[in-house]
Amino acid sequence: MKGIFFIDEVSSFAFGNPDVAEAWKHMIFECENEGYKVIAIKIPVARKNELLVAIEKLLIDKLK
Repeated sequence: MKGIFFIDEVSSFAFGNPDVAEAWKHMIFECENEGYKVIAIKIPVARKNELLVAIEKLLIDKLK
């Protein structure tokens, strides 16, 4: 299966807001469309570097 994933950077200041953070907990989603598995995730900009490696591994595993 071919895969596409999106990482949407969000402001770390906004991510610290408990209401916003609660909403973003639900912003990891996936769907299949025309033979592609699509996965999208929102992450705070300040933590991007440390999260990208783990996210990439997770996404690669999911697309196998």
